[in-house]
Amino acid sequence: MQNDYAALCRVLADISAGADDLIRREVSLPPENIPCVIAFLDGIVNKELLNAGILTPILQPEPYCAEKSPADIRERLLRRFLCVSEVKTLSDGEEIRAELYTGGIVVLAAGMEGALILRLDGFMRRDPGAPLNDRTVSGPRDSFTESLPGNVGLVRKKLPDPRLRVRKMLCGRRTRTNIALLYVEDIAPPERVREVEARIRKIDIDGILASGYIAQLTERTGGSPFPTYREIERPDIAVAALLEGRIVVLCDHSPLALSFPTIFPELLQAAEDYYEKPTAGTFARLLRWVCFFLAISLPALYVALVSFRPEILPYDLLVTIAGLRSEVPFPVIWETLFIEFAVQIIIESALRLPEPLGQTIGVVSGIIVGQAIISASLATPMVLIVVALANICTFCIPSFSLSVAVRILRLCMVFPAALFGIFGFSLSWMFLLVHMQSLDSMGVPYLAPFAPNVPTDRKDAALRVPLRDMLHRPRSIGCTNSRRARR
Repeated sequence: MQNDYAALCRVLADISAGADDLIRREVSLPPENIPCVIAFLDGIVNKELLNAGILTPILQPEPYCAEKSPADIRERLLRRFLCVSEVKTLSDGEEIRAELYTGGIVVLAAGMEGALILRLDGFMRRDPGAPLNDRTVSGPRDSFTESLPGNVGLVRKKLPDPRLRVRKMLCGRRTRTNIALLYVEDIAPPERVREVEARIRKIDIDGILASGYIAQLTERTGGSPFPTYREIERPDIAVAALLEGRIVVLCDHSPLALSFPTIFPELLQAAEDYYEKPTAGTFARLLRWVCFFLAISLPALYVALVSFRPEILPYDLLVTIAGLRSEVPFPVIWETLFIEFAVQIIIESALRLPEPLGQTIGVVSGIIVGQAIISASLATPMVLIVVALANICTFCIPSFSLSVAVRILRLCMVFPAALFGIFGFSLSWMFLLVHMQSLDSMGVPYLAPFAPNVPTDRKDAALRVPLRDMLHRPRSIGCTNSRRARR
């Protein structure tokens, strides 16, 4: 066994040659003074717990023991580390290296088989705070953090069901990021759980830095701008998804969870829809559907009407637009695109600046640039109103991924409208709906429950009926246990 100890010490020596932050402490196990080595990486181990839970117990004397078998030495060490919650034994040098780089503490002892791997993570973690996007007035205000164990704990706190299953796996050849797959055993279909797990295990990439990597590498939608997953930053939304038969994927170092499968109406829903009365929830949802249409259509519709069918507009409005456009030297399409690009640049710059400065720059630059453009006769106030209203409608969409898709589609819709007028505008929407109908999320049609038609699921799609009437889980998802409430 001495050869194993020497070989593993050489592994630690090789690691320390390329890692100056490796701390190696050599001690003697009393009372026989058995050589021991404790190694860990600085910065990712809690040193206070290390001193109290490992170094202090290991140096405490105990009665002399004549037996020095490998099992005896291991048991004596384990008795000293009772305060450490996670302990395992490894013999492979590469596995020990991987554990060390992910925050493990390596303990070697002469005569013992393999090495003990202890866990006392010391990463800096932030406490759960208010969510950044999914904010509510009457609902919970906690959100996920960058700690995978903490995020799993937040879900278990809200869903203390023994049938909640958590499957963990490693993803990323170099980062070895921990991924947790959560589902409720008697609700989620087993074949869908296997499908999500198989797609994650097929990922072969150097590093997984956030849950967005998982989302992009598991979806099969090609170049579609529409997300076939839902990003979740609130534990209550994650629990609601689990109770509907969905699978939630948590990624270490990422404050966003992923929900599979996801249908399009779900992306226009917010947590507060369920915390208020049905009338308030229905009104908010219908407003978001209207905003989704206006966010994509307003600039294109304006270009089509002014360029091809101005007679549809009221006479007084048409005279006003014509008078304003008489001073603008550009066609209406270039005028619209110019304002749209200017607004997108302001939005993007405000997102990248620090929060106090970003808010100020967004407001000031919007007013100053807008006034300067109108004064220079580069655009009319009407175009500025149309583009600004379209962008405001974009901010009403709860899903950030969907709002990004809307910003892209808004620009794409302008060109057919400028070439073919109302016909081009209608044709663009037809192609858009056909494309959305062709999408699916883990085998579930993207436009369900409208295409295909599932009447029972419409109670919680564009409308929000009272909770007492939601007796069944969404049939579009295909749950194992469809009933969730009784009158």
